[in-house]
Amino acid sequence: MSQLILIDFENIIPTDFKHIPEQARVLIFVGKQQGSIPFDLVCALQPLGTRVEWIKVRQSGENAADFILAYELGKYLTNNPTRHVTILTKDKGFDALAQHVTRGSRRCCRIESLTDLIAEPTPKTELPAKVAPPSGAEDILKVLLTYPKARPTKRKPLENFIGNRLKVAPEAVPPVIAELIQRQKLQIDEGTEKVTYHF
Repeated sequence: MSQLILIDFENIIPTDFKHIPEQARVLIFVGKQQGSIPFDLVCALQPLGTRVEWIKVRQSGENAADFILAYELGKYLTNNPTRHVTILTKDKGFDALAQHVTRGSRRCCRIESLTDLIAEPTPKTELPAKVAPPSGAEDILKVLLTYPKARPTKRKPLENFIGNRLKVAPEAVPPVIAELIQRQKLQIDEGTEKVTYHF
């Protein structure tokens, strides 16, 4: 599968899985002290079938689950060609791991909500990358207006969103964001990279 999602269940317990792409595999890491799983959560995950794997952390100690998540990620990438890796956690310590895993055509990022997930586009025919047309910012505005509660909340997911929607090369995305900022449609905090929308 082209997309892998790792959930730090000890850190975040998600409730809405409708944003998980159809081609994604999900690994959920459950802490040693977590003895039960909410019934509604299990029901929400059932449609994903064998694409979901539960990994119980049986070791105790500080950051035990974090180290095991990093190990399982490395083991998975060794045996599976994966283009996009997403780690769902509020632990910013995973940012360094995400940067290390990102190389070549493979991307890795940390998110704090499943609404920030960006689906990999379904591969069709290989077309040369093109630059964004002048109407790129306007097109993105129209799309974002239809998803008021599911907009990317960080700069990187927003860049992925724009690139996938406009089907453009990565270098064509910053001008679109710059135009949206210039038009005061959004702003991005330089420190946290949090995106705030004004429409």
